Amino acid sequence: PSKTLWYLFNGDFVDRGLHGVEVICTLLAYSLLYPQFVFLNRGNHEALMLNQVFGFADEVSKKYDADQFPALFGLFEAVFNRLPLCTLIQDSVFVVWAYVVLTDELKPYVVQFHSQALQKFTLKELIGKKHTELQ
Repeated sequence: PSKTLWYLFNGDFVDRGLHGVEVICTLLAYSLLYPQFVFLNRGNHEALMLNQVFGFADEVSKKYDADQFPALFGLFEAVFNRLPLCTLIQDSVFVVWAYVVLTDELKPYVVQFHSQALQKFTLKELIGKKHTELQ
């Protein structure tokens, strides 16, 4: 990553094989090292329900001691909840993981227009808001 080479990773970092922990930790490290050049959008697999169904929770529980699992898995979920659902590039390119809108908990709250206003909210803040409150 550099001033001339930016990266946007568009979700589904986990539940995609045996190394989800390593993938998300690497991406988080890059986003901390290069905060102006590395960006992460949240996909539908960065959600508790899908983590439990598709294996990320099991992966974390197998790689870490049982007494470490609740706190560590809770940290991953807290990080996922803070990731933006979308990114607007140069006020003209709207990037969002396509299946986020299919998650039942989000259907009523996702807005169908390109807006930087969405980036102000976390997933937990979006839940319970009407689309008119997001403008």
